[in-house]
Amino acid sequence: MEKQVAERITKQAEMWDMYAKLVPTLFLVVIGFLIYCDCITIRQAFWIGVFGFSMTAVTWWFWALFTIKKLVNTLYKASSDLNEVRRDFLEVAKELEDMK
Repeated sequence: MEKQVAERITKQAEMWDMYAKLVPTLFLVVIGFLIYCDCITIRQAFWIGVFGFSMTAVTWWFWALFTIKKLVNTLYKASSDLNEVRRDFLEVAKELEDMK
């Protein structure tokens, strides 16, 4: 299960990386074309850009928070499991010492 979480987070991070590379370039090309054709003004292009940036920022912020929460929970569970294994080893070592 933990491997699936790691793979899913890795895939999502790769998607955000691709988004960060493609969308600004695509935005500039489309907006530049629309301004060139007099379909929109520079002021309209600015507000479209502000809206797009703000939506991306809010979406990314929530994704980052949920991902961090998932990672913290995974690390806490892993450390709890390791502590349990450590206690088991200590018990076995004590029993072996008592047998001597």
